[in-house]
Amino acid sequence: MRELKLKIAICDDEPIFCKDLKEKICKFYSEYSIDFFHSGKDLLICSNEYDIIFLDIEMPGEDGMETAKKLRIQNCKSYIIFLTSHTEYMPEAFKVKAFRFLAKPLNEEHLKEALTDAQKELADSKKIIISNFGREMLIDIKDIMFIRADGKKTVIHLENGEIETGYPLKYWIGEFGNFDFCQIHKSYLVSVRHIRQVLPEGVMLKKTEETIPLSRRRYSTVKNVFFQYIEEHAGVM
Repeated sequence: MRELKLKIAICDDEPIFCKDLKEKICKFYSEYSIDFFHSGKDLLICSNEYDIIFLDIEMPGEDGMETAKKLRIQNCKSYIIFLTSHTEYMPEAFKVKAFRFLAKPLNEEHLKEALTDAQKELADSKKIIISNFGREMLIDIKDIMFIRADGKKTVIHLENGEIETGYPLKYWIGEFGNFDFCQIHKSYLVSVRHIRQVLPEGVMLKKTEETIPLSRRRYSTVKNVFFQYIEEHAGVM
């Protein structure tokens, strides 16, 4: 599985620190885009949307806390990770819904943990518009259990129903390449989060306990993907 592509902003008045943070992120992720800002003012006037904003609190002029307050007023939904060594800012951080505090100098394990947790929550919150033969439908990706090929069409099986689409399975394999989906058979693409058990003859789903056919040649790969998902999501499943 490929990781979700992260759109990241780093706002810090020290260019060397920004470069160092980017290099550390590169060690953990290959799918990302990063923009630098060296003042809160520059970040506030930017119209781009970001998944994660690394925000230094102790900046000259508009400090990180004030910048965060204004971002929330602008209805910014980004995960804000404050960069500071001063814990006295934590009560204020709750008011702007900060996701994490990271101390300077950065600890790589703490950084990786913060990014991994943010990525998990981002994946859970993503939505997609599906065209159902002329009717547009907005659904949560986390509600999709599996997608089944039906000739040249596909049927999307949700927790609470089905949606028939005019797209082939190959289209959805590309569309969900950055999420926790795995092709288990030439006719089935399954959300790993909905798998209860991987058996040689098929994959059992959590909610329905339905068993979906599993290609023999894909068994080892699917089992490894499933165990990897469990390990990465331990404690949040």
